[in-house]
Amino acid sequence: MLIAIIGLGIELNRMGEQTVKLGFDDLGIGLVLGIVWLVIYYLVPIWWVNLITIVLLFFSVYGISVGTIKILRNLFLSKKEFLVKLPIVIFQLTAFVAAIVTILNIFKIL
Repeated sequence: MLIAIIGLGIELNRMGEQTVKLGFDDLGIGLVLGIVWLVIYYLVPIWWVNLITIVLLFFSVYGISVGTIKILRNLFLSKKEFLVKLPIVIFQLTAFVAAIVTILNIFKIL
C-alpha cells in the first residue's frame, strides 16, 4: 500500500512542469490517505485501532490542504491565464474525484 501511495505521488507530480509544482501530487496523496483512513475507520470499529490510524487522517488533511493551496496559488498567480487554467483545473479535479468514486463503487465501499 505504501509503494502504491508513493507511486501515485510521483506520477501526479509529473503532470506539471519541473519548475512549477501544481499541487495535484499533494492533493492526490491526501485523498488516498483519507480514503484509507475512512475504510479502516468503518471496517474496524475498535477504538484503539482508530486512535492509531488518526495519524493517517492528520496526514490526509495536511496533504489536501497543501495541495489545494498550491493549486489555488498557481491558478491565481498569473491573471492573464486565469480564464484558461480555471476550466482545466476544474476538469482535472472532477475527473480525479470521479475515478476515486468509481474505484470505491467497484469495491462496494461507497
